[in-house]
Amino acid sequence: MTARVTNNLRGWTRRLLWVRAAEAAAVGGIVGGLAAVAALVVGLVAGREAIGVWAVLALPGGALVGALYALARGVSPAATARLLDRRCALRERLTTAVELEARGDVTPAAQHVCRQASDAIHAVPPRLALWRHTARTPATLVVVGLLVAILGVAAAARRGNSTVERLLAVLDGATQARRDAVAESFRAAAETAGPEAAERLRRAAELVELENAEELRDVLARLEREGVQIGRAVPEDIATAAGLDGGGARRDGGEAPAEGDLQPGERQEVRVFDPAYAATAGEASGTGDAMSPTRGFDDAWSAARARAAEQLGRGRVPAEYRGLVRRFYGLQLTSGE
Repeated sequence: MTARVTNNLRGWTRRLLWVRAAEAAAVGGIVGGLAAVAALVVGLVAGREAIGVWAVLALPGGALVGALYALARGVSPAATARLLDRRCALRERLTTAVELEARGDVTPAAQHVCRQASDAIHAVPPRLALWRHTARTPATLVVVGLLVAILGVAAAARRGNSTVERLLAVLDGATQARRDAVAESFRAAAETAGPEAAERLRRAAELVELENAEELRDVLARLEREGVQIGRAVPEDIATAAGLDGGGARRDGGEAPAEGDLQPGERQEVRVFDPAYAATAGEASGTGDAMSPTRGFDDAWSAARARAAEQLGRGRVPAEYRGLVRRFYGLQLTSGE
């Protein structure tokens, strides 16, 4: 007779199990999301965006762990009976019946209690809510998820603009001559570095020659975390093209002077990217000449003025811009232009 109570509770027990799993997933996601937010903030502050990007996985990971834990733990008929007793004000009728069934009590009094419990189960509303947490739990999960998403996008953006990524972008598609120069620069830097850094610099040189960008990314990232200035371990033109701080040795073999070392009245050459480098690098490599992606600022400015003058001579300048062009370039436009 008492088995009827447990049989009638099976459907409610299955529903409660999935509700508990969903609640545990939400709580686990919140905990994992808060850990991800902390890791992302630390990564952004410390400049370790690569670690911060992986921290985004803490939120779904925490949700998965919470759900699996709840499913593995399960829900007993006694727990289901206690919940229905509280929600429906049944005065522990279901809990008492389940306990009597567990003890195997078949006395007339126990059978009477079980009959009352079975009748009470049929009176429970079919759509009774079994949720234990309030509406604040999903709201908190949404807020934490938005924070993780925003910080993750920021970390990914900074990672894409990191020193390592900019250097890899310059090396991508570079000629073999330029790769050999970078490799030799890494080997030269290894001569004055510590044992561990020297080993990684030599490995970086090998990876540059092998064009293994994936492993090179990891090696350079470790070097950067250890305090090695990548910009000073590569040739000056490569460092300038990648927008890196520092820069290796100058062409004459001397050290690049620091800005504070200039004397009054002295000028330090400023180099800018040469737009013609991409088009002429292949031709120069075929002749064996080393092509530089940068050129002097004065030379580049003169070439830009010449190109502008040539373009203005080929087409009509809008009337509202003619006065500006005359003053800026000092050109005398004819009436037919």
